[in-house]
Amino acid sequence: MASEPRPAASRTDLQQTIWQRRMNRLRGWLAVSCLALVASTWKLWTPQTVFPQIPFLAALRTAPAWLDWLALALMLVALVAMLALSLINRCRPAPAGRDANLALPTSDNAISLPSPSGKGLGVGGQIGRDSASEANCPSERTSSPSLLPRGHRGRNRKVALLFVASLALLVLLDQHRFQPWAYQFGIVAIVLAFAPSGRGASLLRVLTIGIYFWSAVSKLDDGFLRTTGPDLLRALFGVVGFEPPGIARLSLATLAWLLPLSELAVAILLSIRSTRAFGLGLAISMHLALMLTLGPLGLRSAAGVLLWNIYFVGQDLVLFWKPARGWHGAAGETGGRLRLREFGAGVVPAVRTIGVEHIVVALAVWLPILEPFGWFDHWPAWAVYAPRGERVSLLLYMPAERVPAELRKFLRHGGWDGHHVFRTDLWSLDALKAPLYPQERFRVGVALGFLNRYRIEDGEAGDYAVLVSKSRPMPHDWMPGTLAIRDYAGSFRLNALPRKLGGW
Repeated sequence: MASEPRPAASRTDLQQTIWQRRMNRLRGWLAVSCLALVASTWKLWTPQTVFPQIPFLAALRTAPAWLDWLALALMLVALVAMLALSLINRCRPAPAGRDANLALPTSDNAISLPSPSGKGLGVGGQIGRDSASEANCPSERTSSPSLLPRGHRGRNRKVALLFVASLALLVLLDQHRFQPWAYQFGIVAIVLAFAPSGRGASLLRVLTIGIYFWSAVSKLDDGFLRTTGPDLLRALFGVVGFEPPGIARLSLATLAWLLPLSELAVAILLSIRSTRAFGLGLAISMHLALMLTLGPLGLRSAAGVLLWNIYFVGQDLVLFWKPARGWHGAAGETGGRLRLREFGAGVVPAVRTIGVEHIVVALAVWLPILEPFGWFDHWPAWAVYAPRGERVSLLLYMPAERVPAELRKFLRHGGWDGHHVFRTDLWSLDALKAPLYPQERFRVGVALGFLNRYRIEDGEAGDYAVLVSKSRPMPHDWMPGTLAIRDYAGSFRLNALPRKLGGW
C-alpha cells in the first residue's frame, strides 16, 4: 500500500528550524569565544596576587581563594558542556520507511542548511534526507516554542544558568573581571537559556543594536575626538600604508567623527529589516578595520580585544545574515507590516509575553542612560574605546629606586617637580593581559593596594599622592597619604578597597 504523501511544511515551521540551528551555532560560538578570551586573560580569573583585586562588595574582601577556583572550574565545565550540547542538539530523525523529501514553499531568500550528505535547501527546492529529518521535527507551535526535545532544552538551560552563576560570582569577587565581553556573554547566555530560538534571535538583535548605539554615543565626546579617535586613525593609516588625499588639510580630529558615526549608522541600518544587509556589511568592515588597527601591525593591543571583535563578526553573521521571509512568524509575531516592530518589542516588550530574557535585554539597552550621571559603570554602558572614564593618576614623590625593580618599567616622569607617575593601566596589561577597569573607585583601590603592599610610604606626607582627575583637567582632588586615599575610597557607593589576598 502506497504511503500517504506528507503535507508541505509551513513557512513558520521552516523558520523555527532555521533559527533553532542558528541559535545552536551561536551557543557553540559563544562557548568557543569565551574559552579563548578566558585563556588569553587567564590570570584575571584566578585568585592571583600579582595585581590588586577589588570586590564589588566589602564583605567579599576576606573571601578565600578556593572560592575563585571553584567558580572558575564551574564556569569552564559549563562552557565545555555548552559547546558539546551545541554539537549534539539536533532534532530526532524522521521515522524509517517514510518519505524523507518535504515540499517547501517557494522563497527567493531561502537559506541553505548544511547536512552530512552535502545536500541543502535551495530556492523553491527540496530538503535533502538528513536536513529533511531535522526540518520535519514536531513543530510544537503552541505547546512548546522550541524544536528540541524537552530533555535537551532542560540541559541547555541548566548549563547556561551554571555559566551565568559562576561568571557572576567571579565578577563579584573582582570588578576587574567585569570586562564588557563577559557582561555581553552573560546576557546572551540568559537569552539562550530562556527564550525560544526565534524570539531569542530577535532579542539578541536588539542587544547587538543597543551595543553599537551606546558605543557610538560614548564616542561623541571631545576627549575621544581629540585623543583616542585620531590615534586609532593614525594607526590604521600606518597599517594600510595609505592616507586619504587631502588629509593634510583635514585634521584627524575631524576625521575621527567617522568612527562614532559609522557605529551609529550600523545601529540604524541593522534596526530596519530592509537595510540589514548593508548594516551587516558595514559592521563587519568596521570590526575588521579595528582588528587591523589594534592588532600586531598596529597598536598591539591585548589579545582579548581582538578576540572580542572576532566574536562580534561571527555573532552578527548568525543574527543578521540573510534572514528568510517569514522570520517574524518564527519570533512569535504575525503579519510584519511594521518593519521596526521586532526592535520595539525587544526594547519595550508586551507585558503578556514578558519573561526573564526580555527583562535582561531591556535593562542592558536602557540602563546606559544612567551612565553620564554616575549611576552606572562605563563598560556595562558599552562605553568602550572611550576616554571619558575617570582617570586616576598615582604620583610618587621619591626616587625610582624605591619602587620594586619589576614595576619600574611602569614609571613615567611626571613634570618639573621631579615626581613619577605610576601607570596602573600598563601594569594591568602586563600582569593580566587585560585592560584596566575604567571606574574611579576601582582605580583608587588599585593605587591603595599598590601602596599597602610595597610599603612605599616612609611616614612623610607628600612622598606619594593620588591625583583623581575627572572628565575635565580641572577641578581635581589631591589626596596625599594613605589615610586620605583610604577615606576617599570609603566614599563610593560600591566597595573600593582591595581584597585581602597577597598582602594587598
